[in-house]
Amino acid sequence: MTDVETTVPDSATPSAVISVVVPAHQATLYLAECLESILAQTRMPDEVIVVDDGSTDATATIASGFGPPVRVISTPHAGEGAARNTGIAAATGNVIALCDADDLWLPDKLEPAARCPG
Repeated sequence: MTDVETTVPDSATPSAVISVVVPAHQATLYLAECLESILAQTRMPDEVIVVDDGSTDATATIASGFGPPVRVISTPHAGEGAARNTGIAAATGNVIALCDADDLWLPDKLEPAARCPG
């Protein structure tokens, strides 16, 4: 008896649909750079959901200015955890990446997620 290796051709492998969730509260100083780093990925996310957690500054305006694939959900202030959960609930991807509004990603951050079979 011999071992048989079975491979699936790349074209038959389901591709990952990646959603990035960014909870943001009073994030005017950092949000644009954060979103730029997300959108500069070698594997672009399919959607970026910024949950504006009741900000009174320009957080929602900055996020809205990016246009697709960025979308903004505005909620009353309930904290980072609640904002993150709202974004996860709204995500359409089969892979969800989380990014804080004051974080920056290296360009290949989503490459491992792109290889997830979905």
